[in-house]
Amino acid sequence: EDGIRDWSVTGVQTCALPISSPLPQATSLPVNLDSLKRVTEDDAISRHLFLQLQILGWGGFLVFGLLFARSSILPWHETVSIVILRTVLGLGVTTSLRPAYRRLRDRPIHPGLRAGILFAASGVIALSDSLALLGIMRTFHLVEPARMEQFLYNSSSLRWLIYFVWGMLYFGIHYWLQTRHTQLRLARLEAAARASELQILRAQINPHFLFNALNSILAEAKNAGAVTALTQALSDYLRFSLQQKGHLHALGVELDALENYLLVEKARFEESLDYSIKASAEARSVPVPIALVQTLLDNAIKYGQCSDIRPVRIAITAAVEGKMFRLQVANSGEWVTNSSSTGTGIANLYRRLQLLYSDQAELTYHIVPGQVIANVHLPVTAHEKGGNHVSGHHCG
Repeated sequence: EDGIRDWSVTGVQTCALPISSPLPQATSLPVNLDSLKRVTEDDAISRHLFLQLQILGWGGFLVFGLLFARSSILPWHETVSIVILRTVLGLGVTTSLRPAYRRLRDRPIHPGLRAGILFAASGVIALSDSLALLGIMRTFHLVEPARMEQFLYNSSSLRWLIYFVWGMLYFGIHYWLQTRHTQLRLARLEAAARASELQILRAQINPHFLFNALNSILAEAKNAGAVTALTQALSDYLRFSLQQKGHLHALGVELDALENYLLVEKARFEESLDYSIKASAEARSVPVPIALVQTLLDNAIKYGQCSDIRPVRIAITAAVEGKMFRLQVANSGEWVTNSSSTGTGIANLYRRLQLLYSDQAELTYHIVPGQVIANVHLPVTAHEKGGNHVSGHHCG
């Protein structure tokens, strides 16, 4: 343990276009049809929920009124008539109130003032409701006028309270729905941003490999046979890279494709490079981020050449332990700080781990005398979460 140190990569630099940078004309679509569709669906859900709550609330009022009809000061049949009429009136009044209350909720009014307006409006609505009910009863002679007036007088406060509570529930439920919709929109935006960032980071993988491979081919420029073999190997690897979809693939698929990469590098360094790949069958079937091993291997070869140890020995091992996938890429050499390196490969890898696995992934470096070891730990089951933030330069 005295000879081993843990290294975590931190301080990744990112770059972004200035806010004032003009977008390409081809992307200046004025309307997002998917967003419009989601807004329409949200409105439909709100209307459906409103109707459901209306029927549930006033249906409960009707059942409650009929159950206690016999305890009323009025005869049972008269009370039933009043309960049914008040239910129908209440349903109609509150349904017609929705547009007015929608305008009230959209105004920038202090919540306390809005509650006061709602309380006063509920009193006016309750009075109008009672007068309308009294007029209907007199028109159809359903209840003796004197008894009806006494009943409405005794129940006016309760009716006022019902309309006020209905209004408070309307605003409260709307606030809850608005908060929920805001959270959903933020989640959608975050998902879209992550997908875009992953696409950008992935787009940087192929050029990174391509530049190194072309350098290897140039080193064999005088050997036509070697150039043909290396070009074929490069072609096969690029074909593999272009055929990859999504952000994950089985580890075994990448390890098989890396044979072409290593063929190119072996031809370039000849006896100065030695490598081995050992992965269990279970590990080869685990989905891992695209170019996970490629990035670490590229770093190992590049910085392994910084040391005086020859040949540069690369060892790739992978295994599954419990619910964790463990990958190790070790190379001979020493830790070297290379100020000319941008650190893009490792920085991008760590950022992709962060986006895909959150805090469930781990990328660390261990330094032992004459060797640099990169370790990656990933959950075997949670393939859509992401890791911690890494940076730094690895000589090996």
